[in-house]
Amino acid sequence: MIKYNKSEIINKLICAKTAHERWMTYAEAIYNGINFGEEHTPLLHTECEFGKWCADNGQLLYFVEAPKTLLEDHKSLHRVYMEIYKLMHDNSSSNFFNKARVEKKKKESLEKNFKVLNSISGNMIKAIDSIIDKINSMSKDEIMALG
Repeated sequence: MIKYNKSEIINKLICAKTAHERWMTYAEAIYNGINFGEEHTPLLHTECEFGKWCADNGQLLYFVEAPKTLLEDHKSLHRVYMEIYKLMHDNSSSNFFNKARVEKKKKESLEKNFKVLNSISGNMIKAIDSIIDKINSMSKDEIMALG
């Protein structure tokens, strides 16, 4: 049985939130054409800092009854980012006559997917903030009962 204190839990959650926000900053920069290298925005949800944090702290998330949507949103975030990544790295050739149409469609898809990515990220931040609020409202005895 794992025992936590309130400040440890909140610190872990803030670290997770910060890791996600950092990932999003890199994803946005890459979307805007700034290349930091792909190591800053892993494609798989299990390879980013937040995903690793979830794997290491899954028991904590279970005990504080974290919204199941947080983990699902995280997976969805990476699926959408994978689509963005594929679109940005799509070098398929098109002939002279339809190149402009193909590029326009690609740009529209990128913009749509990035809006979805931002929306999912916002949902994740709200969920983490909700968990932090929940922990802050718990008594010492309730915290000690976790796990």
